[in-house]
Amino acid sequence: MREASAKAGGASARTDRIRSRSLASTRKFVYILLCIIINSILYVRSSRGEPPATALRVRIVKPDEQWRRAIALFEGSKAANPAAALAAWRNGRGGEVKMSKGMQALIACFNPAMIDETRLLDGSELDLGWDGDGLMHWRFMIPKDDGTFSSLATAFALTEGQSEPAIGSIPVDRLRKPDGPLAARGPKGTAVANTRSALVEALDRGVDPADPSRLESGLLVHIKSAALADSRAPIWARRIGAAIAAFGGREFVAEAGFQGEDIRIQVHLIPSNIRSIIAVPREIEPAWLDWIPKEKTIAAVSFGLDSDRGSWDRLFELADRIEKIDPSKAGAAPARLRLNLLITATAGIQPDIDLWPKLKGVSAFVVAGRDTGRVDSGLIALHAADDSAARKLADKLGNRIKRIGEKLIVDQRGSTTLIASDAATLAASLDAFDHPDRSAGNALRKSFPEGARVVRAGAFWAGRTPGLEDETSKEFVDALVETPPILWTGVNDRGAVVDVVIARGLKETIRRFLNKLPLKTPRDGAGG
Repeated sequence: MREASAKAGGASARTDRIRSRSLASTRKFVYILLCIIINSILYVRSSRGEPPATALRVRIVKPDEQWRRAIALFEGSKAANPAAALAAWRNGRGGEVKMSKGMQALIACFNPAMIDETRLLDGSELDLGWDGDGLMHWRFMIPKDDGTFSSLATAFALTEGQSEPAIGSIPVDRLRKPDGPLAARGPKGTAVANTRSALVEALDRGVDPADPSRLESGLLVHIKSAALADSRAPIWARRIGAAIAAFGGREFVAEAGFQGEDIRIQVHLIPSNIRSIIAVPREIEPAWLDWIPKEKTIAAVSFGLDSDRGSWDRLFELADRIEKIDPSKAGAAPARLRLNLLITATAGIQPDIDLWPKLKGVSAFVVAGRDTGRVDSGLIALHAADDSAARKLADKLGNRIKRIGEKLIVDQRGSTTLIASDAATLAASLDAFDHPDRSAGNALRKSFPEGARVVRAGAFWAGRTPGLEDETSKEFVDALVETPPILWTGVNDRGAVVDVVIARGLKETIRRFLNKLPLKTPRDGAGG
């Protein structure tokens, strides 16, 4: 009995040690993850002054569910999760893989032991804004920290940083000398910021309780037009703010995350009480997508336009307003005048007569050459109001287009004028239009919500990206080649446009990728 008891006690002790090592390991992964965030995303030079209004806010919503969904994509494949796949791949390659150390550390975080740990980040917020000197302030608040992240901040202070004067009774650590981010843990959570005033603001305010997430799980991004348009913001930010406001938006909102076997990003505007000065564009015609060849196309887009003269007037007025936010551009000639003169000089047409009033939409695609490692060619399709308008446009362009490029070629079919980089690209487009099985149109239209008014659509074939093999492994590129395109759809929803980007087929892509890798685990001792 004593021997059995001793064995049981020994087994219990070993179990405790294993659990302790497992907990230390998962904490280490959390540390690595935050290191990546701080050093790769959040590090901005410190500035002085009071923290400004929030221009951009990113909220993390139930990241443990995102971890679970990411790991579930590996079910049925040769590795149980991303961390296991990376370890087996590295072992199969003798310890070397073609991937940055930071990316390897991030992938290593995706293992089942991390699911519970990531709950600490639920409800965390990153806020960005600019002060009167145009310098960025940011603050990152972790309301559910149990001491894990504050301990990491202390570790940073002891190695690369230093202690700073306390805020009241709250100790403050600087994560990197001489002017790196500051961190402190208060009653409302752990805060990290690039200025002392932003840190005080974060500790005092916590996360925004009046901004509940409508997202089940993932990232919620808010871009606030008023704060962007503030005179304290840099010129590029003010231009974005002016554009959002011109479309009648108070906020630009994006929601992103794993949904089943897909990654889904949805973008929309939260309307303000200011009327939009830019009209919602017309619906695209389904046949416009038939001009896009299925083979070799790397990216394609199609969008509708409002041919009403007043809409074009307002669009060019907005372009001038955005450009002249920069004081050095205050004396610039109107954008419409400059563009019209350029088009007239190069193409021989009068845009205000021959183009803008007649244009219903535009489609375009580019073709990538895997052999040359660059984008080889492309085509633009101008969709006119009728056949005669398209014919007139083609005739005028055909007389002058050679001045722009010797290989450029113009053709007209029905109400569409085609401008191709070369004869082979034009032939491929015409062939796709005449043979639906050779066109990408059917695949793109399948992404349209039933009964929706689609005003823009696009696609990107990631596996055809030029030079991709130079940045990653051949196995990964080969797996991507068979993956469905990433699809983008913009839908008119009650007078506003909601854009959705979806990457499908992730689970099957992962399975193909792992099947091509020389995986080796310590247990099997052989390639997978």
